[in-house]
Amino acid sequence: MKLVFEMHEDMALEEVNFTDARFSENPIGDVIARGVARGEIDPQRLNARVMRVLPSLVMHEIVVTAQPISDQTISAIIDQIFMPLTVPLP
Repeated sequence: MKLVFEMHEDMALEEVNFTDARFSENPIGDVIARGVARGEIDPQRLNARVMRVLPSLVMHEIVVTAQPISDQTISAIIDQIFMPLTVPLP
């Protein structure tokens, strides 16, 4: 949930959204970079497939439900799927 809040806050401060041109190639790159800088994400665990997980699951959710994706769903995807894939291992 913390990562979602920071993502919304960061994007609001920069006055951008996911339709911005810089997100077309790597839609979460800036958010991931900040997570790495904070030590929340291990860059060694990132690869092309892992980087596609978040946008792919968001698109899947939108297509399957035919509804806008909720913050709760985004939080669940991040907390239950993405973070376990990327957190630094002990």
